[in-house]
Amino acid sequence: MSLNHVYVVAVTDPQDVGHAAKWAISVQPKKTKRLFHHDHPATVNFEAHVGTLSRRKTHEPSNERLLVKMIIGENEVPKIAEAVGKILNSAPEAASHELWLNDAVSRLQKADLVNYFDVNAFVEVAQETLRSQQDHPEAVAIEVDYLSELKRTNSVEEMHQSREKALKDKKSFGGFWISRPAPPPQKVRRVNPWERQDDAYGGLM
Repeated sequence: MSLNHVYVVAVTDPQDVGHAAKWAISVQPKKTKRLFHHDHPATVNFEAHVGTLSRRKTHEPSNERLLVKMIIGENEVPKIAEAVGKILNSAPEAASHELWLNDAVSRLQKADLVNYFDVNAFVEVAQETLRSQQDHPEAVAIEVDYLSELKRTNSVEEMHQSREKALKDKKSFGGFWISRPAPPPQKVRRVNPWERQDDAYGGLM
């Protein structure tokens, strides 16, 4: 069954002074696989610049770097991007990105556009996950299947332990995935068809 997917993401723009992280709501409509690809062309991001809200499709030019991505909703609502945008555009100005995030998720829950869970606990996990990413510069991004973690764990503290284990021991643990830089490709010398590969002189002698 094809479902809409709604995420909370944290991004940063290297061109911004201080490289401050910003929270946003990211929407993948139906007919796209449930993948944590921030640059999927069908994805629409609603980025909160405190006091304003910008809507941008991921294939539009941007220097933003993904830091955290957490899935918070799956549904079959038609025209999901328009529905989410209508809710978020009606939200009042927030004093900070964290307060905006709390209010945005609460409003989306009331509109049945994301799953139901404790919003305060979620924001705590989101902020701690962002701090963990910033404390581990070798990690490109931390991607979280928050809906699965809610079923698998019994407390916020257990989620924190899962995240730290994923960062410390392996690429993934539980509902946490750690994206790391891809190793650079090895340089391979092109061998011309007239050269013998077992000849140290390349067939010249």
